[in-house]
Amino acid sequence: MTSMNPELTPTPRALERIRKLSAPWCARVRQRVDRLATRVFDEPATAADGRRSDLLVALTCGVLSTGAAYDLHPQGLVSGLAANAALGWAAAAALLLRRRLPELVTVLALAESAGSGDRAPLIFASYALAVYGRRSPWLWATVLVLGYITVDQALLPDLDRPPGYRASGAIVVPFVLGLVVRRHRTAMAALRERASQARSTVGRAVEFALLEERTRIAQHTHDELGHRLTVLTLQAAALRLKAEPGSELAQRAEAIEDTARGTMSDVRSMLDMLQGPAGRESGVSRLDFPRFVESLARNMRFAGMEVETEIEEPGRELTASEVAVLRKVVGEGLTNAAKHAAGARVTISLAHRDGMLELQVANGPARQPRQLWDSGGLGLRGMRAAATDAGGDLSCGPTAAGGYRLRLRLPEPAPAPAAAAPL
Repeated sequence: MTSMNPELTPTPRALERIRKLSAPWCARVRQRVDRLATRVFDEPATAADGRRSDLLVALTCGVLSTGAAYDLHPQGLVSGLAANAALGWAAAAALLLRRRLPELVTVLALAESAGSGDRAPLIFASYALAVYGRRSPWLWATVLVLGYITVDQALLPDLDRPPGYRASGAIVVPFVLGLVVRRHRTAMAALRERASQARSTVGRAVEFALLEERTRIAQHTHDELGHRLTVLTLQAAALRLKAEPGSELAQRAEAIEDTARGTMSDVRSMLDMLQGPAGRESGVSRLDFPRFVESLARNMRFAGMEVETEIEEPGRELTASEVAVLRKVVGEGLTNAAKHAAGARVTISLAHRDGMLELQVANGPARQPRQLWDSGGLGLRGMRAAATDAGGDLSCGPTAAGGYRLRLRLPEPAPAPAAAAPL
């Protein structure tokens, strides 16, 4: 048994260098493969993209039909290379209507196949029939197979192959591929709709929770500050009336009364802004986050999601950046659970651990059949950026029970230094 030459064995450093050099190339290949798969399996994003795709298919079919005319023109009903090529391009031009009239395109392709023996337009037409057919595509495919077998046996009766051999390659295989693409597009459309509904549901729940919290803040401000300002205004007015007119005391009392009235007007304006659409982000730094989470969980339960909360009071007033990232993580966590783990229980917890304020949004395994949906990771990137801006970090990953967990850790502010004792 021969051993490998040590001089030819790559070192770990060489393997690491090869991996680093090949990583960009592999990434480009993966991106191009994904782009090609998207063009094949996904519906074109715009009508212009669809027209370009139809034109490319028609040109490809025409070129293939022209190449096949050199070998197949003696086998069809129409003799002559030019006539067969013209039939092929006519059938290829009909493919421009494959999205609107796939049945008509299929009939024309079958007629072209009978005239020239070419199968290229029939292959593209069978695929279009499966993907875009609106009226019984299976029935049309059966009729197409029987018609093709009949024409094939009439034109080429001496072939040593079963009657359906050529029909399987020209009709059955592209038709089945088209059905796969059609079901994929239908499933992706349903998943996009489901993700949109989940995002909308969580967004409405967040809005309702914020509205409740803003209303609470406005009511508390109105009850406490409004009452005190009203008392101050009345006392200043009474002092002004008791004082001698024109005296310094009367002037000072009038100034206090005017200031109190102006302050009351400012408070009313602030409360109107806080309760109106313009105040949607007002008072965020004063948001009672535990109360907000409880309200959000209650709203999500009304929407059909099973949500539990384990909230520990922060013990201090959260900063605006902390509140913003906490809200973002909670909203994204609920949205992800609604999209990827339908029916699963979701737990939102907030606690102090090792000098850090830790928020976790964890969901259990899906109780309904799991659907695959790739959102591109934009939500995670946005949460990580927000966590970094707030001075914290975000981690995520699957749990041992088959669920998923988001964990946000924010550092607690350093305690203020104690004032030095006077000497």
